[in-house]
Amino acid sequence: MRPLESLLTGLAGVCSSGALHVGRSGVVYLLEGKVTYMESAETPGVEELLTSGGRVSTADMERAVTRREGGEPLFSEGLLTREELAEALRRTVLDSALLLFGLDHARPKFRPSERHWLGPHWHFEVGELIEECGRRTAELDQVWPSDELDAAPVVPVPRLPGERVSLTDRQWEVLVHADGAATPLELARRLDRTAFTVLLAVRELAAADLLVKPRRAPALPRRSAKPPGTDVRHEPAELSLLLRLKAGLEQL
Repeated sequence: MRPLESLLTGLAGVCSSGALHVGRSGVVYLLEGKVTYMESAETPGVEELLTSGGRVSTADMERAVTRREGGEPLFSEGLLTREELAEALRRTVLDSALLLFGLDHARPKFRPSERHWLGPHWHFEVGELIEECGRRTAELDQVWPSDELDAAPVVPVPRLPGERVSLTDRQWEVLVHADGAATPLELARRLDRTAFTVLLAVRELAAADLLVKPRRAPALPRRSAKPPGTDVRHEPAELSLLLRLKAGLEQL
């Protein structure tokens, strides 16, 4: 078990409440040993996800954050549904966990009683969150066993390795928008995609010899990219056991 996972497991075991600050990399919010929110400096927070597309105005979001009522002002005025907020929360927490759990140099600091503005309405079991992130990490490593691509600029090769290639819609989207400077996480932000799906697409493209690789990246036998329609996606149904609605969406 990695350092942050061990620390969270310990805090969950004693039903701790507060905020675990992981240096400047992110924050994990706990209530009675359960994760209510998690954010990473490298991925958009729930507020950015909801305002970036114009679904909620910045002023309305700031008002909701100030009132600290878990989004109730947004629901009561018809600006947002509970399901939309739950999905934004799920995406933010899972992407943040994937990145934060991989850190081994941070020095977390726990601040008791500090809470996120969303409050206790939603929570994740620490064990389930660790298990899901472990599964995602294993899937990434199975496609391409090196994390050097995760932080490097995405650079398409100047010439195809064969006469034709088969791409999924997500792989094509990454290739089309790769400008040789943006990293996978920057592309995910621009494309409004989860960090995991873009990281997975990048590693698949590298395995198909469609990206310029860092010098120290492993040399693997060339293989074709997945055919269209077969990219792996992780939708709410698959993670239904992970996201717990503590009081139920109808009771917020």
